[in-house]
Amino acid sequence: MRQASGTLTLVRNAIKTSDRALRKSEIRDLIGLSGDNGYGRVNNAVRDLVKRGEAERVGYGRYQWTRKTPDVKDFKIQNQIWRFMWIRSKKNEPFTVRMIHELTGIAHYTIRSYATFLLRSGHLERVGKKKAFKTSAPLYLIARDKMNESFPVMRRHKESSDIERLIDSAREMAAGMFQTANTSLDTIQKLLQTTRTMIRILERCEKAVAARKRNPVPVGNQTQE
Repeated sequence: MRQASGTLTLVRNAIKTSDRALRKSEIRDLIGLSGDNGYGRVNNAVRDLVKRGEAERVGYGRYQWTRKTPDVKDFKIQNQIWRFMWIRSKKNEPFTVRMIHELTGIAHYTIRSYATFLLRSGHLERVGKKKAFKTSAPLYLIARDKMNESFPVMRRHKESSDIERLIDSAREMAAGMFQTANTSLDTIQKLLQTTRTMIRILERCEKAVAARKRNPVPVGNQTQE
């Protein structure tokens, strides 16, 4: 494990300090690793850096530093979700998105988005369904061959992340409204105020999405998930 960590640091520094994208063979030469052992160690380190969002592949087999860092809050939330999933999977105890939401307090949509990302990347597997009222929810486990990998980070463009965060806050407000049973004048006035706040938030989202359509991000700068 220490050897793998040392290789990761060397590869990270090689990519980070280079003024151009590098091939894996060039990285091996730069850090002094050769042979089959060096080939595998560098490949694994590059793969981990790409998963973490620290490096990205450009062109054919070249890698460069992204010069970006994940949002600290999003990073911590994803780490918390992954840790919950990992512990349950270690015990072979399937889980649902709602279960994570109820036990961690993290927004349901945030968990579902991360779970979808993990499914697409092959880190998560559906292992059945759990009946809940008249519907059923998918049960998940982390894929056994992914249990020992570094926790995968879902990266997004800042613009998308900001919009999702705003919509998440509107969802939380809406959920709170449905839980209100009191019909007093004070309660109704508070609900009206909450509704107005939600409208302002969604209007901000609408403007942000419209602006992004007018000025799309160039394809070469998009980060894959």
